[in-house]
Amino acid sequence: MTEASRASNAGFTLLEVIVAFTIATTALGLLFRIHASSTATVLLSEEHRDATALAQALIAEHSVTERLLSFTRTGSMDKYKWTVRAEPYPGAAAAATEQRPPYRLRSIAAEVTWAFRDRERRLALRTVKPFFDEKP
Repeated sequence: MTEASRASNAGFTLLEVIVAFTIATTALGLLFRIHASSTATVLLSEEHRDATALAQALIAEHSVTERLLSFTRTGSMDKYKWTVRAEPYPGAAAAATEQRPPYRLRSIAAEVTWAFRDRERRLALRTVKPFFDEKP
């Protein structure tokens, strides 16, 4: 083997090294972006889970403790702001009979809002619960 052929096969050229570093940097950048995105998704899902639990608890609490057929209550807990609204269930009026049952139906809705990454998030739950009139 001659001296010239050994020198040409002695290693990587500068261009090959730059291309390899560019590919490695791009791959690592994509991996970092994927990881950051998945972390944000996990954080948002945890906050959504907490907001759902809060809305369910608010509906359960207010369906038992509130003695008014219609009401609106607001409040906040940690970073969550909430509103609970109740009103007579509109479908119950259509099913009127001669003898009224000892209860009426009311629609209860809980709405929870919070901020996540400079955007307002909103979760709303609605259910229908029986309401027992204390007056005959």
